Amino acid sequence: MKLRGIPDSGMRRIAQSSEEGLTLVHTSPEEFISMDTGEGLFGTFLFFVYGDRGDPSSSYSMTAASKYVHFIEVDPDALVKASSLWYDDNYKAAQPVVDEVMARFGVDEETASDLLDESKNVFDYDGDGDDSWWVQHATARAARLMGYQGVEVTDEQGSAVMVDMAGWEHQADAELS
Repeated sequence: MKLRGIPDSGMRRIAQSSEEGLTLVHTSPEEFISMDTGEGLFGTFLFFVYGDRGDPSSSYSMTAASKYVHFIEVDPDALVKASSLWYDDNYKAAQPVVDEVMARFGVDEETASDLLDESKNVFDYDGDGDDSWWVQHATARAARLMGYQGVEVTDEQGSAVMVDMAGWEHQADAELS
């Protein structure tokens, strides 16, 4: 799958709600993003942002070299906040990911769950930046196992939404903002 972007004009719609769903934005230095292999740091997940609904003055870039803006529309019910993972009736579906976190960090199940829902931080368990990214990806995979298309996580710039783009190429859309 390839996601095609448009040149970054510096003016974007972020979290614009429409009849189709919620607009999310991904910026990239690449015009085309290939999700065919899922072999990158975050597998088939991409980071998107949303913020003040429809605020045209927002100019958030995912990377310093971002030149292209990619838009998708998602159903808000297809997203879950990391902090809400364990309130879902289907939370047991994420057990394989909880087990991976337990093994990677040598922690108990409660601590692993706390790392995934962001109520605890890997830096408190001798983790580093790579571990933090790994946990973000694990959180996204846990949400996917629970039936969600994406998960809202927190990073150094605030809220971000990790969306599983596998098989979703028909819903990717590029347009001028």
